Amino acid sequence: AVSVVDYNCIEGGYVGGTNIITGNPNFMNAGSGDFRLDSGSSCLNTGTDDTATYLDLPTIDIRGVTRPQGADYDIGAYEMTAVK
Repeated sequence: AVSVVDYNCIEGGYVGGTNIITGNPNFMNAGSGDFRLDSGSSCLNTGTDDTATYLDLPTIDIRGVTRPQGADYDIGAYEMTAVK
């Protein structure tokens, strides 16, 4: 089996991956278990919706929020939504 590691946030990077974010993902409050992305996160709008290459991409996040909310998918389990 071949593993593909693309469109991820990996400390230290990953050789051979596409669109690997190496900086701090800027979670809302990781210490309290809140792993939603902060509005300044480098992981916002840096995922992909390329279903031709990446089959079975989820169209909703872990909370049931439709993806994408912005220009492209957010990297991670949570899609950033505008605060109203």
